[in-house]
Amino acid sequence: MIGVDTYSWRKILLLRDETEYSEGIMNLIYGVDLFLTRHGLEEFKYRFKKDTEILKHVTILPVLGGIRYKELVHEFDENDASLLEYCLIKGYRIVSEDRPMLMYGYYRRLNISPLVDFLFETGLKYDYFNKNEIYDLIRVFERWKNISKRKRKQLKKLVNDYY
Repeated sequence: MIGVDTYSWRKILLLRDETEYSEGIMNLIYGVDLFLTRHGLEEFKYRFKKDTEILKHVTILPVLGGIRYKELVHEFDENDASLLEYCLIKGYRIVSEDRPMLMYGYYRRLNISPLVDFLFETGLKYDYFNKNEIYDLIRVFERWKNISKRKRKQLKKLVNDYY
């Protein structure tokens, strides 16, 4: 299961609405076992009112609310804390654009990745995107100032090595 934070949902929806890859994005949403917690569901409904039909394809999990959650909520908002709790306790993967959350995962060796890495990995693994589409998505993330030139070069090299 893969948890997605609110900011990553925003970018996923932008990619669906503002690029020519809406079919690949929707296939990814339908094909990957994505989840939100109850806190994430509230945020999603508040921020993306017109996109709630997507929630039919997303698993909604309860907030575990254990000791770790109570510790995490001091550092993160309720949604991020609830996602992190699933990552820590159940080992679920998290897709996040939140730098503090990414750094928290990096230092604790948790399975937390930025959206561009997730799209790259699933796009190649499950053929949601072809080689040219992945190149275009890399350019979109660079235009959004979401990745550095160094990261762009790494991703392009990986695409070339894969195909």
